[in-house]
Amino acid sequence: MHCFQTRVLITHWGQWYLTPVLQVPEDPRSCTVSINLFFTAEHRCPLGWKSFNSKCYYISDKKKSWVDSQMDCRQRGADLVVIDSKEEQIFLSRFRGTWIGLTDRKHEGTWKWVDGTPLTTSYWAPGEPNDARKEEDCAEIHSEHDTLKNWNDGPCSAERNWICERGGFN
Repeated sequence: MHCFQTRVLITHWGQWYLTPVLQVPEDPRSCTVSINLFFTAEHRCPLGWKSFNSKCYYISDKKKSWVDSQMDCRQRGADLVVIDSKEEQIFLSRFRGTWIGLTDRKHEGTWKWVDGTPLTTSYWAPGEPNDARKEEDCAEIHSEHDTLKNWNDGPCSAERNWICERGGFN
């Protein structure tokens, strides 16, 4: 008779590993089987959201104005995305034609994020922002420019897809 100990490692949703360890007891008539469970915590996003660097992103499949997009994000417990790193910009650049949480609606030429922070690093396309027709006060990831130069200022009333952002949770 052989006894064994099994270790189970659960790394994240739906994945787990068993590692059997053979143990021969002094008295082969008595066996104790123990199972050790080890869990690792990681950020999880709601169904339909994408995860990147401990944040969750909702990429809309509908189109709305910038204001309505921000309202939709708020209803989801989020805000329009605040892009605060080069890595995040690269990750989000594939979602072209989407509103981001940047505007100069309160003071022309002073771009601020929806969380109130001023714009410090930008990824504007060449010639942007240009406030064409004096009505472009909201920022979008545009489809015609490269990854690190693809923002455009557009009319806030225009309908676009949008990106919501919130912190991950366990």
